[in-house]
Amino acid sequence: MNGKIPHIVQYQGSKRVLAPQILQYMPERFNRLIEPFSGMAAISIATAYENRTNSFLVNDLNKPLVDMLQEAIEKPEQLIMNYSKVWEEQFSYGENHIQHFYDVRERFNNGEKTSANMLYLLARCVKGAVRYGKNGNFNQSPDKRRHGTNPKTLSQNVYKVSRLLKGKTEFVSKDYHEILEMAQPGDLVYMDPPYQGVTNVRDNRYFSGVPFDEFAESLKILNKKGVDYLISYDGECGGKEYGEDLPEDLKCKKVMLNAGLSSQALLLGKKQTTFEALYISEALIQEIDKEPEQLSYGGNRMTEYLKEFLELLESVTAKRPRTVIQHILKNGYITSEELKDVYGYNHPPRAVRDVREYGIPLVTYRVQGSDGRKIAAYKFGDPHEVQNALSKTAGRTVLSKALKQALIEKYGARCFIYLEEMDESKLQVDHRVPYEIGGEHDEKDIDYFMLLSPSANRAKSWTCEHCENWETKNPSFCMRCYWAHPEDYDHVAGKPEKLVSIVFTGDEVDDYNKLIALSGEDTAQAVIKRILHEHLK
Repeated sequence: MNGKIPHIVQYQGSKRVLAPQILQYMPERFNRLIEPFSGMAAISIATAYENRTNSFLVNDLNKPLVDMLQEAIEKPEQLIMNYSKVWEEQFSYGENHIQHFYDVRERFNNGEKTSANMLYLLARCVKGAVRYGKNGNFNQSPDKRRHGTNPKTLSQNVYKVSRLLKGKTEFVSKDYHEILEMAQPGDLVYMDPPYQGVTNVRDNRYFSGVPFDEFAESLKILNKKGVDYLISYDGECGGKEYGEDLPEDLKCKKVMLNAGLSSQALLLGKKQTTFEALYISEALIQEIDKEPEQLSYGGNRMTEYLKEFLELLESVTAKRPRTVIQHILKNGYITSEELKDVYGYNHPPRAVRDVREYGIPLVTYRVQGSDGRKIAAYKFGDPHEVQNALSKTAGRTVLSKALKQALIEKYGARCFIYLEEMDESKLQVDHRVPYEIGGEHDEKDIDYFMLLSPSANRAKSWTCEHCENWETKNPSFCMRCYWAHPEDYDHVAGKPEKLVSIVFTGDEVDDYNKLIALSGEDTAQAVIKRILHEHLK
């Protein structure tokens, strides 16, 4: 799936990111796509993007959500105009703009369930997560850090989706049983029902629960009718499985899709990959001739190594090797021509070597290029050949003066940690990810390196050597650490912390001493924390 799949607005639980993997199990063409639990219709949008069908049925019990989708697709100008009015209204509240969200929410719950109000609540609420109380009222809180999607950005999103689905989509808000009755042979039904943990109760994320046994019986009816279907249904994270498998007599095939690293786990200093279960109906798996437990990437059968291999691929966060990996995952291979023309890498072997340095096997072969000549192509090799790329036989190379100068020219002569301007001669060049964990990198990729003051370098070294990742050696864990990227990080050596480093120099030292003397505290940190706490109250 080339390009970027459009979406209207963020929506927790959306399958937009997983769509390329899910579409691998769809026929190339079919009569109609039916989504009984559509949410924001991410799979319909992705399917239209790939032109698999020209007919869609979008259903969700959340009628205001369906109404909003219909207006976005059929009357985009109207929705954008009305959303802009609601969005701009918040600025009339001044510093109390958060109250505007609560006012819109109240109006919505009191009957003003307009598409513009629905969209604004989604765009402004925490994580784009729809939540409803026992009384059926929308009860999600606002994200206090932002104002919601800017109308200009949202307009672009809406028009992209509208162009894909306008005139092709039926919008319904009914119980899923009624929708499944409408399905006919030749249709494809994609289902993303509520998690099994809320099947027997009404959960605040959903209008209605879906009892497990009842859902399984409805699938038997689809089997009898000869209707193909795909189901996203629970999964696992950190080795813990969620949800019961569908009954064996349905003869569905179960595939575990890599949903990436758990953001919540990362905040806790843990690297845990989430896998979502995808069930494929028996007839469909035969139709597309793809055995899910032996999912193939680039012609390589992964079998029981699938999850472990995908976890290794997911751990790579550096831009160039990750670009290569993601392209191969989506397309089966990547050519030297694509590396140059699509991604701008004028030295394809270097990009390929980046991947191999992470221990990921790549096979080189020849294909025909656009000009008829034979060119190099690359696909994943045998997962058995995965190696520890960090066990270098060659020693650590001395970082060059040219690298230091390139960093200074780009960032200035200052420490990345303490943000202290200082004499160039005192600054030291260091790997963002310790060499012992991430290995060596090409000095041409200067963003793998950072400038540090001697004290910051010592502090970083001590912290890294006492971090649990010093033993596990996971580069992606380091990449989200304060000591690698103080400008954008999730944890500090595995701890869910935030750091502010303030350096007092020159005449500022007197200010530092006065601060402690006047406060009666032992440290400046304690004084600053107390001042902030009192001010923010």
